[in-house]
Amino acid sequence: MLYRIGHKKEAYSCGCKFPRRALQEVYTGLMILDEEYGYDRNWEHEGGYSILVDTAEDVEAIKAYMDFDKHPPEWVTSISHTGITSAFFILNNSFSIIVYMPKEILPQSLLKELED
Repeated sequence: MLYRIGHKKEAYSCGCKFPRRALQEVYTGLMILDEEYGYDRNWEHEGGYSILVDTAEDVEAIKAYMDFDKHPPEWVTSISHTGITSAFFILNNSFSIIVYMPKEILPQSLLKELED
């Protein structure tokens, strides 16, 4: 399942089965977006959001929101001891997306960034 969440208050209630340590990272990322772009923003249009991906099929569904080939990540990192990877994308000067997914389903372009 693919989860799009825009505010820190949604991090633990989204239904995603990520380990708690990974959800803490999601919360931190959302907290930064809330602080920088506003707690009451319409996150689909302002500031950005996080995407949590559970399955390989969901990786394909992300293309409705962004293209990994057109938008290189600012960074890709592993969340220690969780098997989850995060990637940060700046789509324009006022919109960002943080993508979280298990390392085993990482697209090749992100895997390459992680290994570099």
